[in-house]
Parts: sequence; structure tokens; C-alpha cells
Amino acid sequence: MGTNSGLDHFDGRWRSFTPNDGLPKGPIRAVAQTIDGTLWAGGDHGVARMHTDTPGNPWQVVGIEGLTGPVFALLGTTDGMLWAGTDAGVATFDGASWTVVPLYQQSGLPARVLALAEDSNGRIWAGGDTLHRIDAQSRQAYWIDNVRFHSRIQALRVAPARGQWPETLWVGTAGEGLWSYTDHWRHFGMPEPGQSAEGIASNNVLALTLDSDGALWIGTNGSGVSLFNPDGLSFFWGGKNWRTLTTRDGLAADAVASIVLDSSGTAWLATIAGVSRLDTRSWQKLATLDQPTIDSATAAFVDRQGRLWFASDRLGVIVVDGNAVHHISAERSGLPEDMVRSVLVDNNGFVWIGTARQGIVRARVMDVLTAAEDHLPAWQAFGDETLGSNVLRASLAASDGSLWFGTYNGVHRFVPMPSGRGGQWTHYTTNDGLADNIVSQNAIAEDSTGTIWVGTNTAINRLSYGSSRWTNYQLGEATTSKVLSVAASNAPNAQYPVWAGTDTGDVYALDTSSNEWRLIDRIGSPIYALLAPDDSYLWAGAGAGLVKLDVDSLVQRIFTREQGLNDNEVHVLARDAANGVWIGTQTGIMRHQPEQVPPTVRFVSVNGKPPAGGKVQFLSQTPIGVAVEGSDMATPASELGYRMRIPQMGAGWQNETDEHWTLDPLGPGHYTLEVQAVDGELNTSAIERVDLEVVPSVVAPMLGRISVSQASVMAVSTATALTGLMGIALLTIRQRKRRRTALRRRFNPYVSGEPVTTQEMFFGRHDTLARIVDTLHENSIMIHGERRIGKTSLLLHLVEHLHTAHDSEFMFVPVYVDLEGTMDDELFSIMMEETIGCLPRYLPSIPALRYHQIAWTEYDHREFSRDLDSILELLAQTTRKTVRVVLILDEMDVMNTYQPVTQQQLRRIFMRTFAYSLGAVVAGVNISKSWDRVESPWYNLFNEVALGPLSDEAARELILEPVRGIYQIAPEAVSYIALHARGKPYLLQQHCMEAVNLMLAAGRNKITLSDARRALVDLQRQRPPKAHRLTRRSLRPQGTKL
Repeated sequence: MGTNSGLDHFDGRWRSFTPNDGLPKGPIRAVAQTIDGTLWAGGDHGVARMHTDTPGNPWQVVGIEGLTGPVFALLGTTDGMLWAGTDAGVATFDGASWTVVPLYQQSGLPARVLALAEDSNGRIWAGGDTLHRIDAQSRQAYWIDNVRFHSRIQALRVAPARGQWPETLWVGTAGEGLWSYTDHWRHFGMPEPGQSAEGIASNNVLALTLDSDGALWIGTNGSGVSLFNPDGLSFFWGGKNWRTLTTRDGLAADAVASIVLDSSGTAWLATIAGVSRLDTRSWQKLATLDQPTIDSATAAFVDRQGRLWFASDRLGVIVVDGNAVHHISAERSGLPEDMVRSVLVDNNGFVWIGTARQGIVRARVMDVLTAAEDHLPAWQAFGDETLGSNVLRASLAASDGSLWFGTYNGVHRFVPMPSGRGGQWTHYTTNDGLADNIVSQNAIAEDSTGTIWVGTNTAINRLSYGSSRWTNYQLGEATTSKVLSVAASNAPNAQYPVWAGTDTGDVYALDTSSNEWRLIDRIGSPIYALLAPDDSYLWAGAGAGLVKLDVDSLVQRIFTREQGLNDNEVHVLARDAANGVWIGTQTGIMRHQPEQVPPTVRFVSVNGKPPAGGKVQFLSQTPIGVAVEGSDMATPASELGYRMRIPQMGAGWQNETDEHWTLDPLGPGHYTLEVQAVDGELNTSAIERVDLEVVPSVVAPMLGRISVSQASVMAVSTATALTGLMGIALLTIRQRKRRRTALRRRFNPYVSGEPVTTQEMFFGRHDTLARIVDTLHENSIMIHGERRIGKTSLLLHLVEHLHTAHDSEFMFVPVYVDLEGTMDDELFSIMMEETIGCLPRYLPSIPALRYHQIAWTEYDHREFSRDLDSILELLAQTTRKTVRVVLILDEMDVMNTYQPVTQQQLRRIFMRTFAYSLGAVVAGVNISKSWDRVESPWYNLFNEVALGPLSDEAARELILEPVRGIYQIAPEAVSYIALHARGKPYLLQQHCMEAVNLMLAAGRNKITLSDARRALVDLQRQRPPKAHRLTRRSLRPQGTKL
């Protein structure tokens, strides 16, 4: 993502590139990639390309001869060329040299190019002040004059031919909305008053992109992002072709300047308030225009054509057929009732629908899908006289063509005649070996051997292929457990071919290696539905959400409303051809597309040291502290899980939920430690390895554990070292005295909750401070970052630095103003009050000002300007340098609540004739950039600086330096604190302060890993509760003989 000061890159963790990394100075306005994989960035001062083989300075500027203006757009084309849009046309780069192609407006003035696109014929479209089509070979440009754009073109995108739509050029403008071109032009604007609400949210279009479903994403200036789906899966949008997402849907701001889609289809949107991630594909709700709520799902079936049939307890049957949705009901299709409990399609083209009170009915599929008011299907009924019960509970289409139905009166098997016109019924009850006759809802399945499995009130029942006698098994110790769900794997050699869920929340699997039913997991709420693990994952629909279980590692994830479900009680599950999971609840039907991009992981340290070269050496009989760091595009780092193993120890993977763990000491020898990260969808990273060399050790008096080789050397040199040891002993005595004094006084140097004002506790911000000071000579600064990231501390150190700065050109006069709680009619009064408070350092007396004569709330921007003029004139008499008053405004978020006129008045102050003598540094969490006035907004005058977490090195300094020479900190404790604080200064200070308190309470002078762990637990108890962690270890299998 391009920013005002460089590029931000995200691969699970953010990294910034600046001019220090080789980028051109100033804002980066465009990013592109050519077909050879090279990344390019363009901005106000040229174009740069990235070289992955020069990590220290990865970017290199590639000058465009004859071009001095900015680059607004970049495009990598299919022929390997790079195209750049400039303020006077376009330029192309072939890998060796640039070719400039000037473009002109109708008036003859140079045409600025803000957007570029390539069509399937290799032609380049360039839009900005005008629209041109350029022949890529001849570089001949053609001005498009068959449509008149009355506002500038800001975005272009070519959509490939899809469905009924031919290849389409989409054009986004600054005031006329959206245009499309195929063989003619078509306009898409905001709906007029009285028209349908469907349409683009704003006529000011900033960005365009396309997703794999053919939907067009339209970033607007102030109205969020609109999506247009000409012929895609509109039933996920309630049957509509348009939808709009705004800050209510998770956008950071409603002005969207750029949109990119990652490999999973997730959208990343650059807004004026930061980057937003919108995932519209992972969780989608089924809805149509005439049926916006499709609820009360009871069963699901996927037929051979890939159609999904959903039974509903209220709506009959819903069929998802490609992009169409069919509704089968009593009113539309002649069903005997709309309370449906089961549905299946047989091999002869009949759909069988089991109802709650009217038994089973069947009709031909095509008659059902094409039913009309004057052409209803011919339903054939099978009721109480055939089934002995009119209440259907479950159904199954077996691989041999037979059909199975579960009722309150046992199990019924139907074998159709080859013609499909008749068949033979067989009825199974307790007389045939069933444990009881009440079949659970949807609890019927067939395994790969043709064996039928049925769950009933008291057991799971098995009928082997070709047999007429059932065998039943009770699961678990409780004889009252009901088997609510059954699923079978299609894999012929699966270790667990059959799965069962109970009303007590237990998941069992049949283990073929031991012929046992094994308890696999205890979910804790009833298991209503199961999907067998044909892809290594078991899906379970439970009363507490949707559960995904990795069969190999037995790690699970629970998805609830917080992750996207519409209801936590899941009764129905089905899998489509794209591996999407369909979920039926009481309040709707949803589709979940699991994200499949794996996470990454790296070793941070082993026993406090980075594993240089992938190898670490340490002593035997020493506990091993391991710190890792994982990242993922979709799962927050705090929710990642890990697993580790040492193959030489002969054990399997061990699951971990933390980035830091301690291993038991290892004996002498060579080992390999392997680690994987596990994300929210249970995807695993590539295995990272580190070689461990464990050397023999002994315990030496006064020195602790040392290697055997060191002990041999010391035995030879002991006499020589006695004199040196005497000096060391004296130093040790002094240090011990200091430590005893510190322990007695309960010395704790860390600060929590207050700004850091001392140089001794100011870590990791000196480069940022220097950059701000350099920029302040000619510009103003806007600092933004999350709460308690250190903005106020940085501002206070900036004040102190400017007070003592020995600048050859400027005399800086810093004025710190805390705006928290300030009303907009007090803004200029409080700024002048703080300015006057700083003057005694520079002036012998305070001059008479308008501020002293006017009421507090009546003191406006004009009065402030007059007083500032007087102050600047007096300050100029005290020095030969240029005077520059720097307003340092903290808590600038309060500006979000001010009237636009107040904000514009602030802008006018900085635009006055004394602007060169006035600068500002403002800081806030989320300074709003919504603006609906004609004038340029006040924040356009500021260069932005993002204040992020401390580097790992700075974080370790903050942990170690305050107690150096006083207390000791175990290396593994340092790594643990640094990892959990993730570079956030206030978390580092809090964690260290609590760890020191625990150490002092124990009467020690060394902070241990145990102190760090306990401190984190205590701090988490004090903080507001967070969302339930999704990673937890499942139970290891427990056997119960068949």
C-alpha cells in the first residue's frame, strides 16, 4: 500500500519501506508488478523497483528521462512492459530504457493520466483529464470522443468476458459515477430520488477492481465501497445486484482510495483512516428477493448435478442450482405441507421429501424445478400405511441405489425397480436388532463398505452390507446418551471411517486399527450434525457453534457469531464441489468457504538467543526456552496456535497455544526442533527447523553450570586467575550491596499509565524523533497510532529536544497543548494560553494581547492570528535566526467533534503570511478525514507519521536497561515479555512492573520465566475480557471395545 511517506507491506505482520530503503521521497501513489515478478512503486519523485537480493536497501530509483512530474499510475502488461501514467501522458519501460508518449486534451494542454488498464487485445487505456486508447506496438494514441466525460477519470478496469457479459471496460469518474463500454457506452450513477435504492453509493469513484465471482468493487470518496454483480451469485446478496459496505460494516473510513484482493479473495481497502480488511466470501448468507430469510433448516442433500437441497421446518424445500434458487412449497409446488424433515434425490431422477406429519412424497426432479401454478408436479405419497409412521427423521441414498428412511417407527429401506415406477419396502425395528425405534434427526450414513449406520435414542446401530440383522453399540459410560448425528468417510482406508455425535457433546469415531469406538473430543454441547473428514477435517454442527477438527493433530476451532455465523445452534451441514461448507441453523442458511492460505512462522530465540545459521549450542541439564513468532493474512497473531516436535525423541506433534514454551533438559547429542504455526482455519505453515547441539556439562563452584571443556581449561588456569578474581570479588560485593538496598527499598523503575518523560526510559523512538525534527524545518507533522503506543511520550520528548536544539537556521519555540476535553469554541483560547505560558523562557515580559481583553469563548481564529503576529515580532528581536513556533497538539481526535468551520479556521491560520514561522505536530488515534467542503481540508497541510510498535531490539532494551546492574532477568523471561507485549511500550512497562513486584515479593533479585508468566496472568485478569480463544487441545482418544 502506498502512503504519504513510502510503502506498507503486509504478510501477516506490517513492514514499512521509506526513502531510507531506496524509495523516492514523498508520497507513493501507485504500485504494480510486471510478469517477471518485479515490484514497482511510483510517486511524486519518480519510479523505483524492488530488488530482493539487496535486503539492506531493497528499492532502487529508475529515472524517466525528460520527466520531472509525479507518477500517478503504474501497470504491468502481458508483454512484460511497465507503463506509467504521468502529468503529461504515459511512459513505457522495456527493462532497459523508457519511452515517453505525450497525451493531450482537446484544448491542446497536456493530459494527466491517473489510471491505466489493458484489454485482451493488448491495447492500453489511459484515463485522467481525458480517455485515450493506445496501441501497445506502435504507441499510437487515440482520443475517445464518442462519450463526453465532464469530470476527471480516476479509475479504470477491464473485466474479461463472463457469462452473458462480453469483455467490458469500466470507467470511474470524479463526479459522474461509473461508465461501462462493450460495443456501446452505458452509465451507472446514483439512484435518482424516487427510483430504486439499488445503484452506486456515490458518483465520485476513486478505485475499481474485480473479484473471481465477477463482482466489481467500486471505492468511493466518502460513501464506502459499492459492489456490482452483473450475473454472479446474487442470492448471497438477497437477490440484488448492488450492495454497499461502509464504516458500519467494518471500514476504517468511507473514502476508499485503493482496493486489492489477495489469493483467498479477501479485499484490502486503503482508506484515509487506514487499511481495512473485508472478507465477503468466507461467510455468506442465502437469501432471495421474495424470501429474504431462509430459516429453520432441518436437512440437506447434494445431488449428482451438484444441486443443494435444503429441507426447512417452515418453508418446504429450498434448492440452490448454480446461480438460481428454487422454492418448493405447498403453495407453489403442491407439497402436502411445508414442515419438511428430510430430502434426497435418487438415481432415477425422483426427489423424495419426508415431512413432519404427512409421510413421504416423491415427484420427478424436473417437474418440481419447473413447477408453475398451472403445472404442478404429480406427487406420489407414502404414509402411515407404508411406514407405520408419518413423521420422517432422516433419509439416505445409498451407493447401490437403495433408499433409507428413519422414523419414530424404526428404519425403512426402499429398493426401486430399474424403471423407477415401483419397488420393494423393508421395515427394520428392535425385532431386527435395532437398539430402539426412534431414529435421530439426520442420523443415518453409509460407509465405504456399504454398511449402514443409524443413530437412535440409546445407541449407534450397524447393518452390514447384505445382512438383515442390526448390531448396536452404546457410546460412552452413560447409558442415557443419545446418538444425534452420524457421518461416514468416503475414503476406503480411513483410520476413522465412521463418526458419531451425542446429546452430551461427545464426538466418537470408529478406529479400524483396534475395532474400537474412541472418544475423540468433548465439545460440551449437543452435536446435531457431522461432516466426515474427507479432507482431513471433521466438521460438527453443535449447540454452541460450528466446530472444525483436525483429525491428525486433534486441534479444533469453534466458529460462532463472532466469526460470522448467524446463529450458534447448527443443525445441518453439507459440502459442495468447491469444498464450501453449507450450514443450516434456526435463523438461516449460510455458506462458509474455508480460507486456505497457510501461515508462516519463524524462530525468535532459543534460550534468549536468535538461532544464527539455524543452529544453537547449549549445555546439557539446561531447560530450553523457545520463542517463535507466527503470522497469517487472516488470523490475528494472538489467535495463532503452534505445534512442535523433536523427531529424535520419537514423539509426535505437541500442540501449543503460546509463542513461548519451555522444554525439559536434553542429554548430550544433536537434535532437530521442528515448529509449525496453525491458523484460524487449521492451515499449517511450512515446518521451520533449528538444530540443537547439547554439550556435556558440570556444575562448578561459584560459577554454576559450565561445559566439560570449560572445566578443563579452568583447572589449568585457576592459579593464574586468583588475582583477577580478587578484583571481581570486590566489584561483586558492591553490586550485591546495591541489590540489597534495592530489595529493601522495593525499587521498581518501570512506569505504567503515565507518559515517559526521562531519557533513561525513552527507547526505540530516537529515529522517529530525528525525522520529525528534520521535517519541521519546512512542514508540519500528523502522528497517528493506537492508544497508549507512546504518542504523548514522543511529543514531550520533542518539546524538550526543541528547547535544547542548536539549529543553525531556526529558533524553535515549542508549545505543548493537550486538547482532551476542549470544546471547539475554546480551541484558540487554549492554544494561545499555552503559547503565552512558554514565553518567559524567551521574552523578559509578556506583551499586552487581545487574549487578555476578550472572553474565553469569544476568542476566535482572527484574534489568535493577531496575537501570534505580535508574539512572532517580539521573538524575532531576540535572535538572528528564523523564529518557528511549533504548536504540539496532543489528543487531536477531539477535532473529529468540531464544526467544519472551526477546522477550516485552523487551516487559515497555517495559510497566513506568517505560515513560515508557524509549524505544528498533531497526534491522535484516528483523526477523521471526512470532508464535504469545497476548500482543501486542514489535514492536507500535514505529513503523516505512523507510530507503530517498538522494534524487538528496542523492546529488549526497555526491558533490560532500567534494572541493569540492580536486578537480573532470565533470558527466557526477556523473550516471553517481548513476545507478549508485541512492541507496545505500555504493555512492556506493565509486564515488567508486575514481574518486578512478584520477584520482590519472593525476596529474590532475579526475574524468572515463572514471574513473567504469572505477571501476564495477573495483568489479563485486570484487563477487560476478550473474545474466547479459538484454539484448544482436543482429548486424546480413549478406547471402548466393541
